[in-house]
Formats: sequence, C-alpha cells, structure tokens
Amino acid sequence: MRVLIVYGSQFGTTERLARAMGAAIAGEHEVQVLASHEAERLDGAGIDLLVVGAPTQLHGHRLLTRSFLRALGERGFRGTPAAAFDT
Repeated sequence: MRVLIVYGSQFGTTERLARAMGAAIAGEHEVQVLASHEAERLDGAGIDLLVVGAPTQLHGHRLLTRSFLRALGERGFRGTPAAAFDT
C-alpha cells in the first residue's frame, strides 16, 4: 500500500506526530511524509491512502493545510481513502 502523510505544523508537534506515524507503518507500506507546501505539487496517482494532519487552533484547521486540501479533486485524489488527525 502506498501511503501519503501530509502535515501542517507551526511549532513542530504535528510534524513529529506525522513522522512517527510514517515510521510506525513504513515496514509494511511505502510511506511518504511531507509538509503541506511540499505536497501541493503531487497528484494522487498511485496513492492508496491519504492522511492529513494539522493543529486545530482558532476553532478549525490551520491555514497550513488549506491550499493543499482545496485542490485535492483537481490533482487526482478524488476517491482516494483518507484520514485526518489533529494536534
């Protein structure tokens, strides 16, 4: 299974959690962990699971992942199983 974990992190907590999750499943799956601004250039081809995480400050997800999330359908992620996490 090919897993893409995308995170937005202001102080490093969400990044550490994303990287720990990636390390935990890397033995059984092909995993890529990227900051949201790095992932904006990727398309969904070949991704079996998308996991996105961000801090939930100010009553919602931070602006750190918003531009990545807005373009998912246009970049081929439509129909890709997904999960979210927050810190």
